[in-house]
Amino acid sequence: MGRKSKETSVSERELILKLCKNGKSYNKISDLVGRPRSTVQSIIKKFAATVKVQNCSRTGRPCLLTSSDRQFLVRSLKKDPETSAPTLTSELKNMGTALSLTALLFRY
Repeated sequence: MGRKSKETSVSERELILKLCKNGKSYNKISDLVGRPRSTVQSIIKKFAATVKVQNCSRTGRPCLLTSSDRQFLVRSLKKDPETSAPTLTSELKNMGTALSLTALLFRY
């Protein structure tokens, strides 16, 4: 299941922590900030464990193609569905995206 809403900004997290330091309850902070009580609680709990306000880096391998590269592939294949994979990789290489043939075939 994916994320249902945007991440909270660093300034919003700092505000939540400041209100918590001032002795406000989770429910009161939730009402003031406009975020669910569980979000407020998890932000405070995370800060107590890590002493960090910033987002942690994501796990997993980063994407090889940008969204514009993917759009280019889709447009190329719609225009000519019989385009070969080596042709597509060479066109991507000309655009500045180095991608192997196997990565194109098995990941996208």
